[in-house]
Amino acid sequence: MNEKNNNSSNINLAGLTSRLLKEVLSLSPEEKMALLRDLEDRVGAYKRKSGRIPYPAEIDFAMKGKAVRGYITNISESGMFVTSFDKPEIGSEITMVFPPPAKSVPVKMKARVVRVDRDGFAVEFVKQLNETLQKYDIKMISDLIIK
Repeated sequence: MNEKNNNSSNINLAGLTSRLLKEVLSLSPEEKMALLRDLEDRVGAYKRKSGRIPYPAEIDFAMKGKAVRGYITNISESGMFVTSFDKPEIGSEITMVFPPPAKSVPVKMKARVVRVDRDGFAVEFVKQLNETLQKYDIKMISDLIIK
């Protein structure tokens, strides 16, 4: 009976896959890109190490030898999302300067770009370059998240 259930599951999975492919193939290129972005956002949300909170603030970062301005959308203990017209490549390491919550002195940190989309890019903090931002400051951000 187990073998029959496994075959039944495979048939359902095969049928489901076939239906999904048929629907995707019928989409326009723009609709396919939108679907891909939605799927990547869903998967990315599950991969995050810590929850994010909204944190609107300006941020300056260095990219290919030039200073660029962006806007923080959200932040967590392990990273942030930056809205910007200029987007570094996935895997690149950038230096960022931004005002942390409840601090008047901006901090300078390194981060690795882990995702790029049409609105901006997500980074994971790599190395703290400034003692102004202590681990407990980043922890304070995550404590604000309603879990």
